[in-house]
Amino acid sequence: MAYRSIDEHEVINGLFASTAVNTDNLTSGDGDDGVFVKVSSGDLNQDPVEYVSNSHLGKTDYPDLGYNLIPTVPNKVAAADSTSRAIGLTLAQTALADENGEKFYYNPRKADANYVVPSGHAVPILVRGRVTLTEAAFEGGVIPAPGDDLVISTTAGKVTGMSFSETGQSYQTVGTVLATGSRVAGKTADRYAGAAGATGSYALVEINCV
Repeated sequence: MAYRSIDEHEVINGLFASTAVNTDNLTSGDGDDGVFVKVSSGDLNQDPVEYVSNSHLGKTDYPDLGYNLIPTVPNKVAAADSTSRAIGLTLAQTALADENGEKFYYNPRKADANYVVPSGHAVPILVRGRVTLTEAAFEGGVIPAPGDDLVISTTAGKVTGMSFSETGQSYQTVGTVLATGSRVAGKTADRYAGAAGATGSYALVEINCV
């Protein structure tokens, strides 16, 4: 999502962590940014932060030795599908490690520079705003036509297009396609086209999950 026109008042911050975690920031999955999500756990009786043991920071079962606990957000979101209500789309990737295998817990500055949220940390969720989405955000990699509404697809985390005349009360529309285009990557890979020299399509969409 290289282009964003958003109001921070339309972003859910600090409340939910993603249940999905990509192995590293080069791996694609439900931990990506631009994934439409649903509430998986929303219990306000829990503490806002929980400290849990996790082998990501080393062994935790040696006798007579201390170990570090990881701060995590207990309320969670998961990729939404057509059977669930989407509350928004993620604005950052949730990943465990960087391309060298170093855990992002140890390098929060690099995590920020790469728009990555370490595993268990709160992920920002856009409820309403204007962003660009690549083919990867759409069912089957098919970008809808300008003016089409977006509805949650049967594939978790993705959307598909539907003309305005087709939409009905049984569908939750989460946005509208404003314009579409394509881009050819140069000598290096980019987020729109993918590999160097490849061509990728993208869409400018108005998100509205209210």
